[in-house]
Amino acid sequence: MQRMFMHMTGEERRRAQIRLNQVILDAYPRRKARKIIAMFERVEARLEYTPEEAAEAERRWLARYERSGERGAE
Repeated sequence: MQRMFMHMTGEERRRAQIRLNQVILDAYPRRKARKIIAMFERVEARLEYTPEEAAEAERRWLARYERSGERGAE
C-alpha cells in the first residue's frame, strides 16, 4: 500500500485513505470493517517509521484498541 501512495502529496494520500476506508465500511459489517481499517493503519505505521518508532506506534495502537472495548468483545 505504501508504494501505491508514494507519488502522492500528504493531502492526496489522506483523501485516498478516506476513500479506501469508505469502500471498506460499505463492503463489510461495521465491526469487521473497523478491524480491517485498523489492520491497514498498523501496516502503514510499520512502513513509515523506523523499527523503534513502529514499535511505539504499535503500543499506542494496542492501547487505543484495548481502551475502545473492542478487544474484550472478541
